[in-house]
Amino acid sequence: MSTLEPRSARRLAVGIVLAVTVALGACTTSTPPGPGASPGSAAGGAATQAVSYPLTISDCGREITLQKEPTSVLTVGTDAVGLLAAAGAVDRITARTGEFNAPLPDDLAAVPTAPVVDPGDPTTEAIIGAGVDTVIGYGLFKADAKALEQAGITVLTIAGECGHDSGGSTAVTFDLVFDDILRYGKIFGTTAAAEESVTALRERVAKATATVATARRSAVALYHFSSTAAMSAYGGGGVLSAGMAAIGLDNVFASEPKAYVEVSGEQVLKSDPDVVILVYGIYGETREQAMAQLLAEPGVKDMQAIRANRVVAVLGNQTAASPAAVAGLESLAGQLAALG
Repeated sequence: MSTLEPRSARRLAVGIVLAVTVALGACTTSTPPGPGASPGSAAGGAATQAVSYPLTISDCGREITLQKEPTSVLTVGTDAVGLLAAAGAVDRITARTGEFNAPLPDDLAAVPTAPVVDPGDPTTEAIIGAGVDTVIGYGLFKADAKALEQAGITVLTIAGECGHDSGGSTAVTFDLVFDDILRYGKIFGTTAAAEESVTALRERVAKATATVATARRSAVALYHFSSTAAMSAYGGGGVLSAGMAAIGLDNVFASEPKAYVEVSGEQVLKSDPDVVILVYGIYGETREQAMAQLLAEPGVKDMQAIRANRVVAVLGNQTAASPAAVAGLESLAGQLAALG
């Protein structure tokens, strides 16, 4: 079975757990609010706490020392926006890229006002031209990280994306997402806001998983990357698989270490799961369009889950390593309960 790593899937890839360490430095600063926002403003600024710089953090297994507080961030992908919003630092975003015209999650803690300067993967020139001091996102595919470093720009990768370039296979969990929110809280001096977000998110996860059915059911999560792409499934490396397990579903492709895998129709039909999870909206398609595309696959209509109408659906941006994954978990839990 070959793995699928399209550009949209980069935003959903597997990660490794990040540990954050603080190195007491030569100076101590009180983190100011980002451009155009005051602490606690609706624009996403949160009350700030004292932060000691230089600050050393772990980022995808490498140690990075920040000499001063980042004040101008370019995000790559919607997940970075969601993480910074939850951390109380959305006002630090001054430019957005890599969203491929996908909508932002509906339940952002704060909505960024920064423009999308490039809907796709940004180039080195575009990043430098944006005048930012930091890039946060799912990785760089058109830009040269060394050239950005030489230009004084720090590149940070969100925790759930670390395994994409390195080939790592550590599964993404909700704890990984929450730790990432806290990491940005430390970086931007908004720890209190980050902790408040994490507490609320943990409560939502606990509530969503409180009434798991006694009998576990097998399930497969399927999607198409485009209107012409082959059918693909979610493996065991992504946060969706962790969510499935938490609500009583056994992912039939959980043994696959990657978050996304190309699968043949024969594999899916042979697995014949109790439940099908339809992931939609990855390339702008509606749930109805995604369902029609799935049903057009040879043999799919003969699956027991399809015949019994045991199909639940979730938005693509709710299957990534960001706070939106909690909303996805809640949605799936509710739909499963309705199935009985």
